[in-house]
Amino acid sequence: METRDKAFTLYKKGMGCTEISKKLGVSLNTVKSWKKRYWDAQKGAPKKRTSSHPKGASSKCAQQDPAAQPEKRPNRGGAPKGNVNAVGNHGGAPPGNQNALKHGGWSAVMFGAFSEENQKAIQDCTKDVDAEDLLIQELQLLTAREAFLLQRITAAQEKKQHIQSVHTSKSSRSFTRLDEDKEKEAHDKEVYIERIDAKVQKEERLPGTSVETSTTTESSYLIVERLERLLTDVQRQKSKGIQQSRRRMQKWRARTMALRQREVFAKRLPLYRKDPCLFFKEVTRFKPDKWQKEAATAIAQHRKVSIRSGQGVGKTAFEANLVLWFLACFPYPRVVCTAPTRQQLNDVLWAEIAKWQERSPVLQAMLVWTKTRVYMRGHEKRWFAVARTATKPENMQGFHEDNMLFVVDEASGVADPIMEAIQGTLSGDNNRLLMCGNPTQNTGTFHDSHTVDAQSYYCMKVSSRDSPRTNKQNIADLERKFGKNSNVVRVRVDGEFPENEDDVFIPMALATKAVNTEPLEHSAPARISIGCDVARFGNDDTAIAKNIDGDVQKLVTRHGQDLYATADDIIEMYKALRTAYPQYRGLIYAIIDDTGVGGGVTDILNREKIRQKLNKLMVVPVNFSSAVPDKEAAGRYADISTWMWAVLRDMAASGLLHLPDDATLIGQLTTRKYIFSGAPSKLKLESKEALKKRGLTSPDRGRSS
Repeated sequence: METRDKAFTLYKKGMGCTEISKKLGVSLNTVKSWKKRYWDAQKGAPKKRTSSHPKGASSKCAQQDPAAQPEKRPNRGGAPKGNVNAVGNHGGAPPGNQNALKHGGWSAVMFGAFSEENQKAIQDCTKDVDAEDLLIQELQLLTAREAFLLQRITAAQEKKQHIQSVHTSKSSRSFTRLDEDKEKEAHDKEVYIERIDAKVQKEERLPGTSVETSTTTESSYLIVERLERLLTDVQRQKSKGIQQSRRRMQKWRARTMALRQREVFAKRLPLYRKDPCLFFKEVTRFKPDKWQKEAATAIAQHRKVSIRSGQGVGKTAFEANLVLWFLACFPYPRVVCTAPTRQQLNDVLWAEIAKWQERSPVLQAMLVWTKTRVYMRGHEKRWFAVARTATKPENMQGFHEDNMLFVVDEASGVADPIMEAIQGTLSGDNNRLLMCGNPTQNTGTFHDSHTVDAQSYYCMKVSSRDSPRTNKQNIADLERKFGKNSNVVRVRVDGEFPENEDDVFIPMALATKAVNTEPLEHSAPARISIGCDVARFGNDDTAIAKNIDGDVQKLVTRHGQDLYATADDIIEMYKALRTAYPQYRGLIYAIIDDTGVGGGVTDILNREKIRQKLNKLMVVPVNFSSAVPDKEAAGRYADISTWMWAVLRDMAASGLLHLPDDATLIGQLTTRKYIFSGAPSKLKLESKEALKKRGLTSPDRGRSS
């Protein structure tokens, strides 16, 4: 405070801040701060100097001649009254001025550098301009910017220009040791440092030799680095634009080709309506077999067509192409496709429709495929094909159009009430019905269409033996396993209805019903089990199947496999089930044929259950020749094997069993006969030895199910 008061006293006498700083040994900045914060607002402070004072005049003289002081006026900002220096200046830099340009990477090369005429053209570019043209213009501009940036990079590398040079100076003093007294030398250094600090505060010239050093920061490197980053971004945008242009070009070519094909299609439409085979040849590129040509001609000329066939003859491909033919050739049609199960309908037939539609550019342009519908673009509500499972009669009702086609796949498994609902809708002028499938039942609408109602249908039979698409080795295997005259061969190979065999334990109709039964949802299963029939002889197979609430899945067969490998397969299936159904809290039952060598698998599983800590695995050994544990069932069935087959048969009859569409499995289930044995008489399945005497194989897949 005393120093500041002394400084204020000197200030009032007219002494300047620099003089005060030197006189009192205070830094200049401190004095200036005092002046600004305290002195200018106090009474007695001298008035500010003005330009009226001549240079070099002391403040003391100014105080002695108050008359020389000009009248103080408030500073309102801006130029003095009457100043005309800014006349005509509208602010900002002149047009085109680039004085503030750093490296030029963001300079206006696309718009600002263009003429007014070009700028107007750019502003109007969105008017009546195709998207393809805009993309081309964008690529052109990106190319121009790319070239500009390359030029800027080259110029920056050649110029090697500098942003700024910062010069700094420092003083240094060297000390010379006068004697060997180190303490005196240290004291001299401290005294010198104190003197230097005092001179710095007084802003006096420092002693010693002055050494000037300069540091130069070059901008060329920074400029090139920034420009290269910009160039990378531009090149990336250009690459994306080129790829987009290529995709659009491809789409345009495909669209152009489709339009041309559509023009040709419209001209040939009358021929396509009369000749589906011509449609197959020119539109879908489907090459029909002899029977497919006959069936296509029949559906074009007749209202109802029924085709019974063996397996693998190409029914699904024919049905898919027929749906596309009807949907594309007739105005405002409705095509209804149905099958006993969702798997047969969606995973097989509907997927086949998608495959053939994708192969045709004209159908891609005309039709839209979804998981449940195929419809004409722009006519989703009235021009479509739809997939409906044959589970409820009401699913087939409500369809009424002049042009309508019903396609019933695996027609033998469709119940009569549903077929009656379909028949009731066929009232239009161009309403047609196509039924296809294996003839698995001797009852129902499909059977009647080939027998008592054959006059109302165009009927066809297609044997797998005559089709070039079928595997003839599979046919030979079925004949070897079940006999040439067995129902399995009759239905799945020859396309004939099964013969009534009163002594067959599980009829063909029940097995087919189980195949066509819609499986339940397994989000929260009540019971999970794994069945295994262990092979005992050289020609037998080890069969493993998982059963989830009556849905038999993943039938695995092994030939010539040892017991340890079989146990590993069961453990692997157990772990997969635990992963697939984490919400299932119950036990997973491993039901093992414990008769003979199957006991070894049981022992291995019990040992591995402890070693691997398979806590949810319950190993259940079954001796198929043992007595029936259920008292009521014990009075009807001779052994536990017959009882288990009876349970399987009853589940199939009640619609609680779903079996995979496996020809060998169906054959084993439908060829085993039964007898009455003992007193009182009880049902007893035909033994494996008796089956082999008839030339049939062991029912290993049936036992595992």
